Amino acid sequence: TGGGKSRDVWAWIDFEVCRRMGTFVGNSVSSWSALQLAERNQSETYWYNKHSIPLGDTWRVFPVPIVYTYTEQSSSSGKYLLKASIASVRKQLPHSTIDVLYHGKRDWKFRNWLQDQGVTIHQHEPEWKSMIELLRKKGNWKSSHLFRSEGNYLGTWQRIDIPKFIRTEYCILLDSDTIVMGGFMLGDLGAELTTSISMGAEVSPTDHHPLNAGVTLMNVPHMRQTYDDFLRFIQKHAESGEPFHPKAPSDQGAYLSFYDSTVRFLPNRFNFKPYWLTEGDRKTNIRRAKILHFHGIKPHQYLVASYNASLCPQEIRFLCQRVQRRSSWACEAEQEFAMALSDAGAVQDYCRSVENEVDTGVCMQVFHYMATLDQTRCTNVTQVVQRVQYDTMIGAGEQDEAAEPSLWYHRRDWIQLLLLDLLVVALGLYWNEKRGAPTLRSVVLNVVLPLCLLQLGRTVLWKCFSGGG
Repeated sequence: TGGGKSRDVWAWIDFEVCRRMGTFVGNSVSSWSALQLAERNQSETYWYNKHSIPLGDTWRVFPVPIVYTYTEQSSSSGKYLLKASIASVRKQLPHSTIDVLYHGKRDWKFRNWLQDQGVTIHQHEPEWKSMIELLRKKGNWKSSHLFRSEGNYLGTWQRIDIPKFIRTEYCILLDSDTIVMGGFMLGDLGAELTTSISMGAEVSPTDHHPLNAGVTLMNVPHMRQTYDDFLRFIQKHAESGEPFHPKAPSDQGAYLSFYDSTVRFLPNRFNFKPYWLTEGDRKTNIRRAKILHFHGIKPHQYLVASYNASLCPQEIRFLCQRVQRRSSWACEAEQEFAMALSDAGAVQDYCRSVENEVDTGVCMQVFHYMATLDQTRCTNVTQVVQRVQYDTMIGAGEQDEAAEPSLWYHRRDWIQLLLLDLLVVALGLYWNEKRGAPTLRSVVLNVVLPLCLLQLGRTVLWKCFSGGG
C-alpha cells in the first residue's frame, strides 16, 4: 500500500512538472498523457502511438486548433469574409485557439481587431514569393479565379508555411470564405486521423475523393518533416510549367500529388458547399454540417446567381446556373453567413467592398434581414431579395429616394444600357438624315419613340423576371 501511495505522489509530481514545461510529447493512449493534452489545450503538444486520442471519443475536452492565412494584397472583400469566419469560430468553438499567418504591415486597424478577438498573429514573409508568382503567370485564369489576382494567389499558397509557425499535433486550416456553424472536437474527426492531410470533396458531394483544400486537417509534425522536399517539388513544377494534378490547380494539386496516397477524405459535414442540391444524398443536409465553405460562389454572388446566372464570372458560371435552376442549400447558407457577418460588425464594409458586382444598399438590406430571419423561413434566396425590395419600397412611400432598389442593375449593367441608348439615338439621327431635313415629327418618331419603347420593354421584363407586380 505504501508503494502505491508513493507512486501516486510521484505521478502527481510528474504531472505538475510536465504541465510547466514548454513542450509536451506523450502517449495518446495514456489517460495521464491525455490529461496533459487537455490541460494545455493542445498548445505545444505532440503525441505518439495512435493518430488520435481515444479518450476524446467520450471526453469532449480536446478542441481543434484553427489556422488561417491572410495577405494585405488580397481583395478587400477577403478581409471581411475572414472577419465573419473568425466570428463564427469564436461563437461555435470558444475553446479553440485561432492563429493567422499574416502577410503585410500596414493595416493596423485590422490587426488590432484580430488581437481583440484573441487571435495569435504570426508575421509572415514568405521566401518563395517569386516562385509562386511565376506559377500564377503560367496559370489559366479560366480554370481558377485565383490566377486573376497576385494577392489572392499568394494568399492561397501561404498555407505551406503553417508548419513553420504552428506547434501542435493537428490543426485545421480554414479559408476565409468558410463559416463554422456547429461545434466539434478532435474526436469528431475520426478515430484514426490522417498521417499527412485530409481534404473534402470539390464539387459533387457524392465524389468522396479529397480534392478541395478550403478546409484542411493537417498533421503538423509530418508537414514540418517534409517541408523542404515539398518546396523543392513546387520549385520543379514552377520551372517546368507542368501541372501539379489533373483535377486540382495550384496548392491543392501540389498537396495531392506530393502527399499522394497518404491524403485522406474529410467528411462532407466539415466542408459543406451551399450549391449542393437539396434533393441529393439525404446525408448531404446542411443541418448536419459543421463548416460551410463558400467555394467558387461567394456570399454576395449567390444573390446574383439566384436571379441571373449569366451575371456571374465565367469561371463559376456553371455553379451559378446550378443554383438558379435547382433547389440548393444557398438560402440557409446565406443566413449563416449573414449572422456571422453581423456578429463581426462587417455587413456595411463587406457590401461596399463588392459594390462593382452588387448594389451596396440592397446587399446590406438583404444580409441585415437574413441575420434576423427565422431559420425555418429561409428557403429561397430570390424570394428573400424580392421581399427586402418590396419592404423597402413600401416603407419609403412616395419619397423621391424610394426608387426601386434593383440588385441586378449594378455598374456594368448601366454602362451597357447607356451604350444601347446611344446606339438607338445614333440610328434614329442617321435615319432622319437619310430622309432629308429633320422635323419635330420625324425626331419624335425616329428617336424619342424608340427610346420610350426600349425603356418600357426593360420595365416589363424586370417586372416579369423579378416577380414585381
